Parts: sequence; C-alpha cells; structure tokens
Amino acid sequence: LDKDSGWSRVDEVSLWGDPGIVAKILEQRQNDLITRDPLARIFHNKLVNGGFAFGQSFLSHFDPLFLFFQGDRVKIYQTPDMGILYLTEGLLIAMAVFFLWKKPDHYRLICLSWLVIGLLPDALTRLSPAAPRIHLVLPVISMFGGIGFDTVLAWVRKNPQIKNQLVVIGLVSLLLFQTSYFLHQ
Repeated sequence: LDKDSGWSRVDEVSLWGDPGIVAKILEQRQNDLITRDPLARIFHNKLVNGGFAFGQSFLSHFDPLFLFFQGDRVKIYQTPDMGILYLTEGLLIAMAVFFLWKKPDHYRLICLSWLVIGLLPDALTRLSPAAPRIHLVLPVISMFGGIGFDTVLAWVRKNPQIKNQLVVIGLVSLLLFQTSYFLHQ
C-alpha cells in the first residue's frame, strides 16, 4: 500500500507517526552532543520516547478531569462541565475494584484484561483520551458499577443502622445530578 491509500489516516493519528516525538528525539540528541554522554543514544530513540508517550496516553484515561469533570477535549463529544462518568459511578467503581481485589477469582483477571485491552486502541493514538474510542470498555465499566452497587447493598444488609445515611447520600447525589443536568439545558 502506498502513502495515499488508507494508511495515511493511520499515520495522521497514530502515536508513532507523531512528528513531535521525532523532534523531541532530535533535540535530545543535540543536547547529548553537548554533554558527550555515550549512553544517552540508548535512551533517546523512537522506541523509548514512543513508549513513554504510549504510557502517558494510556494513563490519561484514568485522569479524574477526563473521567468526572471535563470529559473529551473535542467539544462535539463533550457534555459541558461533565466528565464521562458521574461522581457516584466513580465511588461504585472504586468499591467494585476493592471488592474484586479482595476476592481472588478468575473474574478479576477477565475484567482487568478487558479494561486494558479495550483501552489499547485509543492509547495508540495522539489524540487520547477520546470518548468515542473508549466504547470497548463501557460494558466492563457498567459491570464495575453493578458490582459496586451490589457491594453497597450487601454492606447495608449487614449494617442496617447506616441505611438512613445512605438514603441521604443517595438523595444528595440525585439532587446534584438534577442540578447539573438542568443547569446545562
């Protein structure tokens, strides 16, 4: 395939086609000429810099600003002043992760693998995190929310005295959701 075929789009958005990485490598190598460090060339290459860029891109999916407060940087995929998750979903997901971590079984490995593999395609692009490209992990996020909610229900069954506090927390969460929803209408 030549450059004018379907691969041109891949080159435009892929992490490895980023001209910024090559420019950074050239700048680092120029600085290495000044310091005359013979080992610096090992660390200043496309594989190392691309690996760091990939790591940053992958971890950017777990940024609280992206998840809860701002969402996607592209305005067409963004809800104003909202992330891609609600704060209450974040609490339920945190409870599910804690629950799955405590309970060793094969579900933990399946869910973690699904999450990692589902985020790889977006992490390999320069424009990440992007809301339209993370749809592969939405089912596992929903499962985490359900597991977290089930964990809360089990906890309430064991401790019935906290039921009133959870009802208040639920009503406050609903009020915050309604306020933010109608504020942006």
